[in-house]
Amino acid sequence: MGTKKTIMFVTHDIEEAVFLADRIVIMTPGPGKVKSIIDVHIKRKRDRTSEEFLKIRDKVFIELKMKKENETKYCI
Repeated sequence: MGTKKTIMFVTHDIEEAVFLADRIVIMTPGPGKVKSIIDVHIKRKRDRTSEEFLKIRDKVFIELKMKKENETKYCI
C-alpha cells in the first residue's frame, strides 16, 4: 500500500517550476502570502517546447507581472 507524500520545492526558475510541479504556488513579497495557485495538468515526461507547457509558463509570468497578457515574444 502506497502512502501519499507531499514534496515542496522552492525555486525562482519559472520553467523549472512548470517542469517539476503539479501545482505552482505564487507568493507575494514580504510578508509572504499566497497570491495564487496554478495547477499544472501536463502528463509526464514534459516537453518544455509544448504549447501546454508554454501556456502555463506564461500564466506564471503574467501573475508575477513580468509579461503582459497578450504580449507575444519571439526567440530564435
